[in-house]
Amino acid sequence: MINRVTWFGAYKGGDQLPDGPDHFSLKFYPFIGPTTPSPTAIVDFQLSTVVRQQTQLTMFAGNPVFSYQADFAPIELLAGRFLLSLVNDTTGQTEQWLWHMHSSAAGNMVWTRLNNNPNWSGPGGSEMSFQIYAVPELGTGAMMGVAGLFLLRRSRRKATCDLA
Repeated sequence: MINRVTWFGAYKGGDQLPDGPDHFSLKFYPFIGPTTPSPTAIVDFQLSTVVRQQTQLTMFAGNPVFSYQADFAPIELLAGRFLLSLVNDTTGQTEQWLWHMHSSAAGNMVWTRLNNNPNWSGPGGSEMSFQIYAVPELGTGAMMGVAGLFLLRRSRRKATCDLA
């Protein structure tokens, strides 16, 4: 279960900021073979609220890099490998949004899609700048709470025994 994604990107063209609000979509694609990504997303939705904050980083002749965060209702992904797609629809704007890539590192497998096209290109070598946050399982939190109460009770009982 995931409920938050953070990532980095920049705008190219215009005044380096979008003419209007960001319109990000989040999609997850499974692999249909060992090295073949599916053209069909199993999760596909618009991120209704995205927080954008300028960083100290720059790209493209000084264009600022922004950090983004989106919180959403938890979605469940089954165990496996997935491709994450975050696309900012800048149709009709002079600015084009681009991912911030950390570096061109050999051995990393980045797949790309252009203009929300369902087909993937890749893999290529680079490090993407994003993080996915998981929702703690209810059972795990409840077990930790019970264990904490047990330890607290044991601690009090031991203190009482030591004083007597």
